[in-house]
Amino acid sequence: MKPWFFHFLVVMLCLPGCAVGSGGAKSGAYEPMKPVEGSSWELVFQRETAEPVRIAAFLDGRFGVTGGPSEAGKARFTADGGLSWSPSDGSADCLFGLDVVDARTAWQCSSGPVRVSTDGARTWTAVGDFGNFCRQLSFLDAATGWIADKERLGATRDGGRTWGRVELPRGLGHIAAVGLRTPREGYLLDIGGAFFVTVDGGSTWTPRNLPLDPAGSDLPDHDTASAAVRFTDAEHGTVVVHVVESNSSRLIVFRTADAGRTWSRKTVMDVPLLISVYLSHDARVLTVVDKLESNFVVLRDAEAE
Repeated sequence: MKPWFFHFLVVMLCLPGCAVGSGGAKSGAYEPMKPVEGSSWELVFQRETAEPVRIAAFLDGRFGVTGGPSEAGKARFTADGGLSWSPSDGSADCLFGLDVVDARTAWQCSSGPVRVSTDGARTWTAVGDFGNFCRQLSFLDAATGWIADKERLGATRDGGRTWGRVELPRGLGHIAAVGLRTPREGYLLDIGGAFFVTVDGGSTWTPRNLPLDPAGSDLPDHDTASAAVRFTDAEHGTVVVHVVESNSSRLIVFRTADAGRTWSRKTVMDVPLLISVYLSHDARVLTVVDKLESNFVVLRDAEAE
C-alpha cells in the first residue's frame, strides 16, 4: 500500500459518525491482535461481539463496559470477562467515551448528555451536556473529573451537573488524551506528542514532550481515544499511543519515572487502522477495540504485577 493512500485511508476512517457502519460492519478479514514477542503485555482474552462496538473499557480481567454507534451500540457490561453480557438501562445510544473508575462507578459520553453509573454500569443517569463528540473522560469518583473533545477541556466537581472550562496550554494541538490523578493534578497529550502537566487544576501547565518518532508524525485524530494517559503517583506514568507510520499501524507504550522528563518506549503490538484504546486507572489493564470488526482484546502488564 502506498504511504499517501494509507494516510488518506486513516483520515477517511477517522471521520465521526453514529451510523452502524462506522463501528459495526464486519469486513470478514478479521486477524487476531496479539502482543509482539518480548512485550511485557500479556493477552488476557479477545472477544467478538454481536453488537457494534466502538469503545470498551475494562477495570480488570473480569469487569468491563462496551459501547458503540446507533441503538444497537448502547452500553453493555460484563462481570465475567466478556463470557456473558447484560444491557445497561438508561445508556446513550451513540457512545464516544468511557471511563470505569471502579467496580461501581463509570462514566460515558455521547452526542447528548454525559451519563454516570454508580451501580456497576447496570443503570445510567444523565447529567450535564458537554457537547458532541467527546472522546476522553478521566474521573476520580462519581463527582470529580475531566472531559474533553478535540479542542476543549472541561472539569466538574458536582457529578457533571455543571462543567467549568479549563484553559488549555498555549501551543496545544488537538487533544489526544487526558488524565486526572487528583482534583488538581492532571495531564494532557495532543496528537503531535506535546505533553503537559498541571498541579493547580489547569491554571498553569508545564510541558513534557513525548518522544514520538519520527518527528512530526501525528497520532490518528479519531472520534474515539487513540491514546491514554495514567499516572499512579506524581512521578510514575504510562502513556499508550496508536502510531501510524508509512504503512505500519502499531500500539506503543511510553513510561516515565520522573514526572515525564524522560520516557522509555516499547511496542505492544501491531493493530488495525481503526481502533480505540482504554487504560485502567492502575495502568495495568489495556483494552483495544477493532472498531470495524466489533471485537476487542484485553491485555495485562506483567511488569506491573
